[in-house]
Amino acid sequence: MTPIEKVLSRLPGHRTAGDGFKGCCPSHEDRNPSLSIREANDGTVLLKCFGGCPTPQVVSDLGLNMADLFPTSSEPSWPTNTGPKPRSQPRNFASADDAIKAYGRGAPDRQWSYIDADGIEVGRIARWETSTGKEIRPVAKFPDGWRHAAMPEPRPLFNLPALLADRDSVVYVVEGEKCVDALTALGLLATTSAGGSQAARLTDWSPLAGRRVVALPDNDDAGRKYVEPVGDILEDLSATARVAALDGLPVGGDVADLYERCADDAARKSLRELLESLAPQPAKPRTLPLGNRPSSLDYRQFPVDTLPDAAAALATEGADAILCDPVYLALPILTFLGAAIGNSRRLRLKRTYETSPVLWTGIVGLSGTAKTPAIRTAMASAYAHEESLHRLAKPGRFLVGDTTTESLAPLMASNPRGIFCVREELAGWFGSIDRYAQTRSACSADQAFLLSAYNGMPHIVDRRTGDQRHLHIPRASLWVTGGIQPGLLAEAMGTTQRESGLMARLLMACPPSPPQKYTDADVTEATQDRFDAALQGLFALEGQDVVTLEPDAKELWRVFHDRTAEEAQRLSDDLCAAWSKFRDTALRIALIFHLAESKDGPVSRQVMERALELTEWFKHEARRVHAVVGDTSQRRSDRKEEDVLLAWLSSRDWVTQREIERGIRCFRGAGQASAVLRRLVKSGRLDEEYRRSGPAGGPSTYVFRIAELSPPASSPPAASLPLPKAATPSRPTEPAEEDPWTKL
Repeated sequence: MTPIEKVLSRLPGHRTAGDGFKGCCPSHEDRNPSLSIREANDGTVLLKCFGGCPTPQVVSDLGLNMADLFPTSSEPSWPTNTGPKPRSQPRNFASADDAIKAYGRGAPDRQWSYIDADGIEVGRIARWETSTGKEIRPVAKFPDGWRHAAMPEPRPLFNLPALLADRDSVVYVVEGEKCVDALTALGLLATTSAGGSQAARLTDWSPLAGRRVVALPDNDDAGRKYVEPVGDILEDLSATARVAALDGLPVGGDVADLYERCADDAARKSLRELLESLAPQPAKPRTLPLGNRPSSLDYRQFPVDTLPDAAAALATEGADAILCDPVYLALPILTFLGAAIGNSRRLRLKRTYETSPVLWTGIVGLSGTAKTPAIRTAMASAYAHEESLHRLAKPGRFLVGDTTTESLAPLMASNPRGIFCVREELAGWFGSIDRYAQTRSACSADQAFLLSAYNGMPHIVDRRTGDQRHLHIPRASLWVTGGIQPGLLAEAMGTTQRESGLMARLLMACPPSPPQKYTDADVTEATQDRFDAALQGLFALEGQDVVTLEPDAKELWRVFHDRTAEEAQRLSDDLCAAWSKFRDTALRIALIFHLAESKDGPVSRQVMERALELTEWFKHEARRVHAVVGDTSQRRSDRKEEDVLLAWLSSRDWVTQREIERGIRCFRGAGQASAVLRRLVKSGRLDEEYRRSGPAGGPSTYVFRIAELSPPASSPPAASLPLPKAATPSRPTEPAEEDPWTKL
């Protein structure tokens, strides 16, 4: 095992950066990776913490010695007279067993598998007992095989299948898989995160949202430091959690030590009863507005460093100047780069498969979250380019705002490179799709035109007026970017747009919005000039040509393609449609990256790796955005049904469900009103009473009426959190006080 492999195998969440790697320093609280790792020509590992931590301390906290940074005499060095040593490529193995065997330590004494929500093994931890103590090494599954590395983020919780199968039991959070095994042997439900005490935030803890949790720290500083971020995460997830420092543990001891001391079943039963007594009481039932409800899909920071350097710098400085998430600028910038390339280049996978650099992107955010300032900052060069075309009286257009077929068709016919549509509010674009469509077939024609424009395909527009009744466009191409509010997105993306596939092609992001404050920070002239220079190189591309992939890049994409197709089989129809487009999206992004960096020849493996990383981010964000849209749409439908029922009940006293279904047209049919009644009773807006049959006979039944202003104490409680897709009550209640995160 080379020195660089030793270091990287112990560094959770490391990633490539320049000619080396970067990761979170283990010697301080490091949420933004500040540790630089490089390999010198002779194989020596060079470490530098930009947070100021001494290198010997970093090495020690990695569990290594300084000597581990230097190659042994048996490891050949790179000859200095041949130029810089190429970046080390990770070794890939066919299976986890092969990767563990390659560590050269024989069969491990213990192994623990990490299984994701789909039941797929994505990582494994191996442990060897040596004369000097324990030695722990991870292996992880990547698109091209297993590696000596930590699992990609976000990592699944250990014992995740059991957590998903049992959503009611108390969950015990411990540090280390061995402790989970001990608690499992006691019949308790337990979990941990991979990577040790410094890596808790690299794991997806959402399966614990709203649950009762007991954290059992190890009896040392690392153990106490571990539960601090875990507590913050669980609080954000509205979990009812407590941390319990167990008595009788030796220094560095854990709950597994207590289990090993149990000599018989009676002792094990006593230990279980002790641990069960630590469980917090269930939180009081309460309801929260939608904006305060925890989501099972946390937002992941946009990977800015995957972008070409000039684009990354503009997105970062622009975000600092506006105080918004970098993705607010990154998505318009990425689309802009593709529009600057235009129809001049296509990526050819094989003779019958070519793809264009066309992208459709949208920022989903509430009004006042800096969507418009971000788009204008990102598009400053686009506006300048359009102005230069007019000032120099050059033929052609680049930017448009009107996206109706009637307007776009002649513009595309006269601008063979394609058209770039920038809409500060994308709802107008969605609304224009069928603005002039008098029939369903006319609406379908508009959508067919847009789909051709997304794929850069030839298209003929049949016009009702004008000299050219049949307008032929050799390569219809349309780039689109803009912003939209969540509610408007739910309204705009109706059934027709979903079925046509328009929504599946839109790359969207819905980041959290920080408070808006003024800052004197700004985009520097040097950064703007650097970005403009990259653009000029793209605008200067002439003719039409194809770009290919290096064999390694193509194989990397093939693995991604097959895995994404497999994932799609387990998704909803809407997400399945989006997943089918992501396979092509990765190629489009790779083509943009390749050309924006002024590279000749085929697309390299390194470029494809960055494109796939960004596409994986878009896949995760698609889940979040579809959840927002689906939840918003469902709540709107729920409120409409509730309003109809409440209006009908306003002039009546107690009624049965059957009377409601007979009296309201939209509820006719057995059981049609049941779900609406349940929601209104739970929210306290309806009273419910069970009435037994009287002397005259008749069936026993429930009756309902509009609740008094102060609901009786016997009213059914509000639903507990989390309810990701439940309706938000129209009449909110004051949230109950949460159980604190306390230390026993």
